[in-house]
Amino acid sequence: MNLKSQAYRSCCLPSRRRSPGNTFRAAFPSFRAAAFAGLFACLGLAIGCRRGNPAPAAGDRPNAARPTSEAPPRAELWYKQSVLDRHVGYEHQIIRAVPAPEGTLWEINGESRITINRSGTTIEIVMKYRGTETPSGDLRDFELDMIQGPLRTRQWGRRENDRLLVEIETAGRRVKTSVAIPPHCGGFLGIQADLWRRPMRPGERRTLNLFLHGLNEVGEARLEADDWESAAAPDGASRLLRIRVATRIGGATPLNSVLWADETGLIRRQRLESLDLVSELTDKDRATTAPAAMPDLVDDIRIPVEAPPENLASARKAVYRVRFPAGGTDIPPFADSRQSARLLDDHTVEVEVQARRVRDGEMKTGGCGETASAGDRNPNAYIQSDAPEIRG
Repeated sequence: MNLKSQAYRSCCLPSRRRSPGNTFRAAFPSFRAAAFAGLFACLGLAIGCRRGNPAPAAGDRPNAARPTSEAPPRAELWYKQSVLDRHVGYEHQIIRAVPAPEGTLWEINGESRITINRSGTTIEIVMKYRGTETPSGDLRDFELDMIQGPLRTRQWGRRENDRLLVEIETAGRRVKTSVAIPPHCGGFLGIQADLWRRPMRPGERRTLNLFLHGLNEVGEARLEADDWESAAAPDGASRLLRIRVATRIGGATPLNSVLWADETGLIRRQRLESLDLVSELTDKDRATTAPAAMPDLVDDIRIPVEAPPENLASARKAVYRVRFPAGGTDIPPFADSRQSARLLDDHTVEVEVQARRVRDGEMKTGGCGETASAGDRNPNAYIQSDAPEIRG
């Protein structure tokens, strides 16, 4: 592949498989990289809740028939996790029924370990989590402990009426916040619990609300079931339903993923498009086997380039052209507030990126056109936004 300027193939680029959810993003003057660890925390876990009594859209199954069970249908799950088609770690979940004064609760204990390289430096991301919720999907409490290198972040919360009271501790400093959540809001089981209660059928659509523990916000996920596909699995399962999921927070660009579930609703495979992160249900030995060759999120995604242009610092826009082998263009047009992409032919993609700079007088007049939301002002697992300059 050739570029007319220095660039990198970031984790935001799609994989080699074509998918409607793929995105092609670029920064000026180089391609924009993803916040890798943050997305692992908020979306690597299947977390969420269903919307309270939504009006069913065409193809939706009504919410009336929502079977619940006192005991979870399966007690232990092992997922092998891969990035860029290479094994990087695992996720382990233990789900059980526990007695409580208000009735039986589902308790989940989980651990995720992922090891990657970045320019030759090995980084291990470890997450341990626990939560309880009712069999029908009401979150009661949760704990989340994330370690990335020397940085450790702890987060825990409990539900009181229609709010989730959350505490976050990073580097010995603790902050408190609360988040409004809708009725029947679930925790770490989320989408999986909903599929267990109501396995989807081909052509069905469903909308859920997701509580993203790392970001402390409620997002909306739209699930669309395609058709049954043949797929091999360690236990011999061969027929899986492909389900596309688009998760959106506010008006932001949705984060796309694909699930493959069996007839019971059990998620056996999941792929997060923006990271090319794949989780596959397997056994303990396969999941915990040490990775043979870890991907490097800088060296492995660098694209060979031609000589870069001059005076990029003063340019108003940059245009990149990426050439693929014939038939290898799996990147659909993508656009946001400062970039666009289009297919020129069967193996050429052109990306145009506009420079984003503060215009003369813009800061004085407040003309940036961006208003902070309540979610922007609340602290989360990555930003403790309690400084007066931020919250004012």
